[in-house]
Amino acid sequence: MSFNTLYGLIVNTSKITRLAAGVVCASLLSIAAVLPAFAHQQKELGNYNVEVGFTAEPAVQNQMNAIEFNAETKDGKKVEGLEATVKFEVTAGGKTQPIAIHAVEGAPGHYLGEFMPTLVGDYTFHMTGKIEDLAVDEKFDSGPNRFSPVVSAREVQFPNKLQSLDELGAQLAAADAKISQAQTFGIAGVVAGVLGLIVGVAALVKRK
Repeated sequence: MSFNTLYGLIVNTSKITRLAAGVVCASLLSIAAVLPAFAHQQKELGNYNVEVGFTAEPAVQNQMNAIEFNAETKDGKKVEGLEATVKFEVTAGGKTQPIAIHAVEGAPGHYLGEFMPTLVGDYTFHMTGKIEDLAVDEKFDSGPNRFSPVVSAREVQFPNKLQSLDELGAQLAAADAKISQAQTFGIAGVVAGVLGLIVGVAALVKRK
């Protein structure tokens, strides 16, 4: 192979590599453009800035997570002691549950309230109580540019997709139904057999 031929191959390979890289980058940018952006929902309440959301996002069904709550004054001072004055409730699927928050050691103004979300979809965190002298009654809803809804574990599993608890429960229920049906048929068969035996014995006795 001549030098000119080798040089041409190298140049063409370099062009193809750059083209491929450009296509990949464009594809990634296109995907990023259509994906919803999730973060904690922020609000200004009086002289305070607060931030509420799931501590792990995206939030995954049947995985431990927590309400994460941060509070500071508008001049950046972290607000402490709110575990005693602020309460949270979480609502999803038409059900509401109070969630106790606690201060995170070594992180002033940072609070967590652990729980396990078991339903896929949107969640609402309802905050009530007082931030120092300010009475608060605010709702924080999951959604784009706020915080993550809860997604199915299958959406983030790789490389193998595992069955969910709901799917396993449905399979167990179906198996239990089949077992019950088989037991019913088995009992019916035994009863029919006993009745046949009785009839046979009766006929034999009558003949004698």
